Amino acid sequence: MTTGEKIRYFRTSHELTQEQLASQSGLSISALQKYESDERKPKPEQLLKISDALGISINIFMDFDIRTISDLFSLLFRMEEQANLRFYKDTTTDTIGIYFANEYITEKISSYAEMLREIDSMNPSHQELMHTKIQNELLNDNTSIQEVSVITSSSHKDAVSSLAVEEKLLDIISDCTPAEREQILDALTFLKNWMRTAKEK
Repeated sequence: MTTGEKIRYFRTSHELTQEQLASQSGLSISALQKYESDERKPKPEQLLKISDALGISINIFMDFDIRTISDLFSLLFRMEEQANLRFYKDTTTDTIGIYFANEYITEKISSYAEMLREIDSMNPSHQELMHTKIQNELLNDNTSIQEVSVITSSSHKDAVSSLAVEEKLLDIISDCTPAEREQILDALTFLKNWMRTAKEK
């Protein structure tokens, strides 16, 4: 995803309009529109304002161009220091392994691996879209890894089951015109709001 696509994705996932995000980040609406359309590339200070307004890490917008051993180890050493990354050598199979000595990180990576297996069984035309969606949802998790050790084991099961629902929705709208898709989304939004209102009564 481009920087503009990422800004748009996280803005819409936080249910913000361009006007709201521009106001909360202190940017002009025209600048934000140009960033989202990739007409202009935001400077780091603008990205910081956007990420702060969205409550996400600025790292989401950074390109980690790993080309050298130094590039790779600079990231590994950072994770070793800050995220309890550990290395080991299995002498029986002569392989090197890495793991995180943090239950929450381990649970999140396990969930990701399980969801990737689910994606492999999907329609190939949906795989890339779902892969990007899963990655973005994980990037949207601002849980502090220094503070969390309690695992909610049901969370990844919920995520996996939601993938099946989303694939069905993709199948339904895959041959629709843009106008039909808009109508389907409007109908689903109405139905969701109606169900939530009914539940509150």
